[in-house]
Amino acid sequence: RVPVGGCKRLRIAEPAAQAKPEVQRKGDIWSVAVDGVDLNLWIPPHLQELRGLLIKPADKKVSDQQTAWTAAVAAWGLGELGMLLRDMNRGNRPKILSDALRKALPLLAEASRHKELPDLPFAALGFSKGGGWARDLSRIQADRAIGYVNVCCLMGGDPNKAAQEYLNVPGM
Repeated sequence: RVPVGGCKRLRIAEPAAQAKPEVQRKGDIWSVAVDGVDLNLWIPPHLQELRGLLIKPADKKVSDQQTAWTAAVAAWGLGELGMLLRDMNRGNRPKILSDALRKALPLLAEASRHKELPDLPFAALGFSKGGGWARDLSRIQADRAIGYVNVCCLMGGDPNKAAQEYLNVPGM
């Protein structure tokens, strides 16, 4: 019943707070999904502190099995981070990947107790679209990127005509 001269107040529903993405652990691999990007991080078990990350922006597969690859990554003191955008036709892929990386690293740092993760330098590598995404991720986060390896993809055109932002990070 509405009192005379009064009005009913409507309760406006508040948007539900977005749930914090949950980090999963299987062995020495930490996984999280952020904004439609799946990220998997392998941390060599003997490392107390990581020196950097090796990022594969179009390949979420990482392994904790003993291989020449994992032995090299571990010897260099790195973690290996695989990423994959679920909908590859969605919007500005380099920005989506960069934003997901910035959001995921603090979550992975908290779960793995490697507090250095959000600030680590990285090198990126990829084949085909992964090569382009490695280049673009490195360009967007040039303050942290050491370099990128771009296998079988455009490097950004003629270096003599390239925008300065493409020349800030060395590429192979």
